[in-house]
Amino acid sequence: MGPGPPDEATSPTRCLVLLFPGASAAPRSLSGDPMARPEKVAVVEEVRDKLRDADAAVLTEYRGLSVTALAELRGALRPASTEYKVFKNTLARRAAEAAGLDDLVPLLEGPVAIAFIQGDAVVAAKALRDFGG
Repeated sequence: MGPGPPDEATSPTRCLVLLFPGASAAPRSLSGDPMARPEKVAVVEEVRDKLRDADAAVLTEYRGLSVTALAELRGALRPASTEYKVFKNTLARRAAEAAGLDDLVPLLEGPVAIAFIQGDAVVAAKALRDFGG
């Protein structure tokens, strides 16, 4: 029998993708640098702007906090004009560098959240301290 369409019993059900040395799965610009996805660029810009606009920022470890506890913490910080957010560290590091806050970069390791404070940092710091109760 000549070549014909493969029947379902013998057709492959998996696909293998090979990357050659020097190749990357990420799209690259003409200069060879990885191209940033628009969503990631937007997050970096958001964090950079929040860092620039904040009167203070506090980095905290959020390990062990449930989603419910994080929501409660955000609610406790709202009266202190503080926004508490978790970002990917890689994107937060890029934003800190873009904001000229290079000293912040080494602190962005592990499960870190940022409290962006508008106004009196002492009120926000007390709210953070008291939350752990």
